[in-house]
Order: sequence, then C-alpha cells, then structure tokens
Amino acid sequence: MKSTTFFTIISTLFINKVFGDCFSEAFDIPCCDPKNIKVVLTDETGSWGIENDEWCGIPEENLPTPDEIKECWSLSFGYPCCQNPTTKVLSTDAKGSWGYENDEWCGIKLTSTNSTTTTESGESYCWAEVFGYPCCSSNKFEQVDDTGRWGYIHGEWCGIVDILPGNWSEPTDLPPLEGGALKAQQYMDQLTVENPLDKDYDFTYPGVKVEKEIYSSNFSKSERPLNVVLPPNYDKNKKYPVLYLLHGLGANESAMVEQFMGALSIPADLANRNMAKEMIIVSPRVNIYKDGVEDVPVGFTTEYLSGFDNFIEELVGSVMPFIEQKYNVLTGRENTAIAGFSMGGRTALYIGYTRPDLFGYVGGFSPAFGLTPIKDSPVYPGLFPSDKDFKINDSDLTPLVTLINWGDVDDIVNPYPAIYHRILSENNQPHISIEVKGAHHDDKAFTVGLYNFVRTLFGQLDEE
Repeated sequence: MKSTTFFTIISTLFINKVFGDCFSEAFDIPCCDPKNIKVVLTDETGSWGIENDEWCGIPEENLPTPDEIKECWSLSFGYPCCQNPTTKVLSTDAKGSWGYENDEWCGIKLTSTNSTTTTESGESYCWAEVFGYPCCSSNKFEQVDDTGRWGYIHGEWCGIVDILPGNWSEPTDLPPLEGGALKAQQYMDQLTVENPLDKDYDFTYPGVKVEKEIYSSNFSKSERPLNVVLPPNYDKNKKYPVLYLLHGLGANESAMVEQFMGALSIPADLANRNMAKEMIIVSPRVNIYKDGVEDVPVGFTTEYLSGFDNFIEELVGSVMPFIEQKYNVLTGRENTAIAGFSMGGRTALYIGYTRPDLFGYVGGFSPAFGLTPIKDSPVYPGLFPSDKDFKINDSDLTPLVTLINWGDVDDIVNPYPAIYHRILSENNQPHISIEVKGAHHDDKAFTVGLYNFVRTLFGQLDEE
C-alpha cells in the first residue's frame, strides 16, 4: 500500500534499541499469547499479531518451524490442519482450502479430494467440474478462456473459484423493471465508470478537516468514537448530505480516514470539478457488542463477526441521531448514503437492503462473505436467510444506486463480491458492478469503488 506503516516508523526510531526476551516490549507493545501465532504483519523488527483489537509481538520461538509448516501449511496463518479426512471445504483462497473443526477454521491438506465451495442453495461453485477438472487449492493464475480462469497444480489443470462460475451469464428472462426500480436503473445508466488509478489520491485535499467525536451508545451503554470528515469551506449554516463509510475486520473508525484510502481527497476533488456534491462523511467504529460483553478477539468467529451484524441497531439508534443533532445535515434517503470496505462493505449492503427507507445510495467495496448463507458453515449463517431474500421487496424503495466492486486477484474475499452481483442480477435488482483488473484486497479496489460511487451520490448524475 501507499502508506508508511506504524511499524516502519517504529523501526526507524528504535532499530538500534536492545530488545528483551519479548522484542515488542521495546516498543511498549506486549507479546501475543503463546497460542496466538497468527501473523498479521511482518517487518524488519519481527512478526506481529492482534489481540483485543491491539497489536502484539509474536516471538520467533513461538512460530512454527519449516518442517511443521511443510506438514501443515495452515500453521503459517495461525490455524491447525483439519484432522478429519472427510471435513468439507467451506472456503478456498490463495492460501489453500479451509474447513471447520472444533469451533475453529482448519487447513485442509492437499491430499483432500473435496475442493468445492457451496452457497446456501447448495449450488457448487467448482465450475471446472463440468469440464472434468477439479477446482484449484490456490488462486495462482495461469490461463483464461471463455469458460473461466485456470490454474495448474500437481501436474493437472484446475478451475480457479475466485470468480463467477464460468458458465454463468446475466439472466435475460426477467420481468421489466417498474416504479422505483426502473427509476434507479435509468439513473445508474447515466454513469460512465472511470478508472482513477492514474492519479495519486494519497493526500488530504486543502480545506478538508477531520473531527474526532465521542457519542453515547444506546446499544452498548458506553461512549464510542467516530470520525467526521468535513468538506473544504464547511459552512455551519449550510446543510449537507451524509455518507456513512464503514471499515472492515480488525480495523476501527480511523481506518477509512487514513490518507492513502482517498476519502480525504476524492470527494473534495470531485466536488471541486463539479463531478460530485459536497458532503459530510462519517466513519464510525462498526463492531459493537451488548453491555457486559468483554472485548471480543479479532477473528473469523461468529462471536466477533456478530459485532458487525449488530451495527444496524447502533447506526439507526445512536450514530445517525448524534450526527443529525451535532451537524447541520440534510435528512431523508435521498440525502443519505452508506458504503464500506470488506466486512464494512458486507455490512453496508445488509443495512442498505434492510433499511431502504433510510438509505438511497448503497456501496459495497470488496464486500466480504456472510451476507448470504454459505452451506454447512457454522460461522457464516448469512445475514439474509437465503439468496432470494437479498432484494428490495417494495420496488419504490429501491436504492437509487447500488454499487459493488472487487479486485480480480483479491485472495481475501473472492468469490463473494461476484456472487453478490450474480444474486442481485437473478433477483432483478438494478445495480452497478465493477471488477478492477490487477487489484487485490487493497486501496486500489477501494479507490475505484469510492471514486465512482461518490460520483453518483445525491442526484449528481442528473446534473451532468
């Protein structure tokens, strides 16, 4: 990424300091629990993990040896290997195939013969089986043809499952759109998608200000932080529309207002060029738990992810009333947008399609898994009960804009953004989908999504 990491700065300042038994203590950062060997970041000082939403150091002696990794590849990522040879594959990414045993994820060894990912409907996403080939245990790209993308592992071709099934195409037998759904489609048709990656948005636009606020949560009965981004020449006597921008897993309210993400430059730059409306951006801390629940460790667990599921109550019951009381904002769905990255994108899609009476614009940038059910997964039961429930029942409340984008080489959340695009298409829900070539789960994908989404907000397309 473009940003200088916190640890690079630390390394520069303290590289000559003598480390103790726990190297991270030299930086006033504790070491991780010995059982926590999930490396989130590695720099010249050592390996780092996360505990209780804070960084911690992982001593080298706690990490698995090369021989142990050779025997069980998933130890490299802090997870054991599955012990039951019949454990089903629930997810496949660039690291390998994953199952679930003893209330935690586990890596499935390459000798396993089960290599498909299924949704709640039971449909197989190992599209290559139709052509007599298995699906890959990693996403290493080798070749593409009209059927899909192919890898080559252990002497044979295999289908890569991080994109839509190769034999899927846009449905052509859907009924014509009416009412608000037709209006939304006609509005979105005015957008010409642009690629802004030739411009560096790693800066704060002159006049943009970030205000840190503390508000009272009715859900958790605690004080919680959020960031408010004000446009240049902010006028307290003028009313502004609002974009609520949600962070992903393991992050907080500051993640979306990091300079390299573009939220401090893209909206203001577009507004200055008359390509977007002036707006206030609110970046809250998303994951939240009921009063009395202790800090939940970051991880792919039902308990941790429930904090994102809870946010719909927090947003409607506490965050929005606070913003509307403290700032001079326009209200109503035509003046309110919600978007997010990764788990925040998944949460934004859920909130936008659950409360379309409040949000007229919905964006999911590289949205994560769990919006719709994944068959046999004890961790991701699905926020919507089924694929068919991911839709707006009252067409007149169809969001004026729904935008989903993802990187084509994203090895963290693929194939789920593309699956959501497929589901919305089959449910006859008007939306924009953008696949960003060469983008991973990174700021490139986010920048393309945010740039094009902001251009659509608050009726801007009708004025061009």
